[in-house]
Amino acid sequence: MYKNRRRMPEHLAKEPGEYFWAFDERGSYNAVCGYLRSLGVRWYMPGALGEVIPEMDSIALPDIDQTAAPDFEIRQFSVRLGNTDDEVTRWVMRLGIRHVYGLMIAHGMHTMTHPDKLKTDKPE
Repeated sequence: MYKNRRRMPEHLAKEPGEYFWAFDERGSYNAVCGYLRSLGVRWYMPGALGEVIPEMDSIALPDIDQTAAPDFEIRQFSVRLGNTDDEVTRWVMRLGIRHVYGLMIAHGMHTMTHPDKLKTDKPE
């Protein structure tokens, strides 16, 4: 479980050494990032080079009562938040990536499920 947590930045932590868990749904954070995306903000890759932030004189904060449902239940690629730096962690969270507890997605499955011998011996 330790690989699925990140130490909270000091300026955001309520207590020293506080962590957030990769499997937290981050509802409010996702809502803010979704609103920023609706204003044209894009995060194409980690860091300032991958950010597109439109220039605006002000940002309207309308009353919003919205329930959003994702198009896909599993929105994940193989990034373990406990093993990444802060820039990659922020980028993944801004994209709305959701790590489903109990489901591990990794690149190693390809060598188990796609070898030629397996395809000929077990075509189903």
